[in-house]
Amino acid sequence: MLFRSQQFKKASEDLRKVFEDVPNLKQLAKSLIIDNTPEGLRIQITDQDGLPMFPSGSADMYLNTKKILELVSKAIKKMPQDIAISGYTDAVKFSNASHDGNYGNWELSSDRANAARRQLIHFGVAEDRISRVVGKADTDPLLPDDPNNARNRRLSIILLRGTGHQVTGKTPTGEAPMSGETPAGQAPMRGKTPTGAAPISGDTPAPASPSPAAQTATA
Repeated sequence: MLFRSQQFKKASEDLRKVFEDVPNLKQLAKSLIIDNTPEGLRIQITDQDGLPMFPSGSADMYLNTKKILELVSKAIKKMPQDIAISGYTDAVKFSNASHDGNYGNWELSSDRANAARRQLIHFGVAEDRISRVVGKADTDPLLPDDPNNARNRRLSIILLRGTGHQVTGKTPTGEAPMSGETPAGQAPMRGKTPTGAAPISGDTPAPASPSPAAQTATA
């Protein structure tokens, strides 16, 4: 558990540093929110006033959004966890006339989450690490007291706690076993015959000489 927490902390620090070290990314850094949640390390990318991620009503992301996801993908690729992606809208009701009014915030948030998924894969994140992709519409605003605020329009990428490669208790190849342990398939050391086991060929003790009393009896 401690190792995972250290992993999350380092990934968070590395990602923040990337944005801080490049002057023309400082404005984009304001779109980034990173926090450690019970579910895992959460990376959120939000709209800013004057710097949206997508055109209104569209899932075709702007270049600045792709740039952020490219940098996020570099941090994600260093981590082993599975990934959950969610899309969110603000509370402004949206309806696309080209879909006969049947395309609203639920569909839009789902399409934007899927667009983020495709972009992460494009930047080298393994597709089989994607655990789920969902649209949440306006059901979980970042700013509940201001549901129409631009920052409620966001993408959430979570590195899921408890997933990915786990450390096992197996003895690494070439490492000496612990005292008293015999590796599978290897005969016990000479002179170390386990209790109740037949002696190894060549280790059979010589028969003991009969006692004088026994010699008299047999004679």
